[in-house]
Amino acid sequence: MTIVAALAVTATVLVGFNLVLTYGLIRRLRVHSQLLSSLSAPDTALPVGAKVGPFTAVTTTGRTLSSDDLPERVLIGFFSPSCPPCLTELPRFVDHVRRTGTPALAVVLGEEQEIQEMAETLEPVAWVAVEPHGGPISTAFRVTGTPTVLLIEDGTVAETGLPEIAAKHAA
Repeated sequence: MTIVAALAVTATVLVGFNLVLTYGLIRRLRVHSQLLSSLSAPDTALPVGAKVGPFTAVTTTGRTLSSDDLPERVLIGFFSPSCPPCLTELPRFVDHVRRTGTPALAVVLGEEQEIQEMAETLEPVAWVAVEPHGGPISTAFRVTGTPTVLLIEDGTVAETGLPEIAAKHAA
């Protein structure tokens, strides 16, 4: 009988310990879920409604372009050759510009020698400016991550994100 009683006490202790550990784990997962949800979808550029700051840059064709030269409505994309999501988003950007005919400015962030292929893909459909991270155009749009796509209307950010813009403005 004492063996049965000892086994029952041991089982009760183990079950209680397991419940305490499970409760602690669930609490910890809830805290981590809250932290992760607060980190998702970070702002990588000016928010909707913000005015574009001043900038001057030279395109790959030698044209000097400033914030004052932007058309009334223009799609602006920021890409980097070292960014895997940019390589996925780039063809979608090109396709959207071709389909809608929206004037576009593509800003390729990186060193001159690493951007050639990306710039050649963009040049048929957009003005292309190449600048280092933190360059004048990136600063004017407060870009902190790539890919970033903004629809600018009258010098103000009207919409952000290529999927959202494409869904609303499909031709």
